[in-house]
Amino acid sequence: MMDFQVARWLHDGTEPERVGNDHPTLMPPWVVHTLDGTITLVAAGDDKFAALYDVLSPGALD
Repeated sequence: MMDFQVARWLHDGTEPERVGNDHPTLMPPWVVHTLDGTITLVAAGDDKFAALYDVLSPGALD
């Protein structure tokens, strides 16, 4: 299976750059520092972001 970065290079010659935790073509992840450590949150698409926001909003879990 070919990684999407290789597919981009073969398709249009785009050479991948280092992006850290960011996704080069889709949504940005969030690095969140919690009392228990660090986690990364990603919501792929507006509908999933809205659902994640609803769960994580202050008071949502009260």
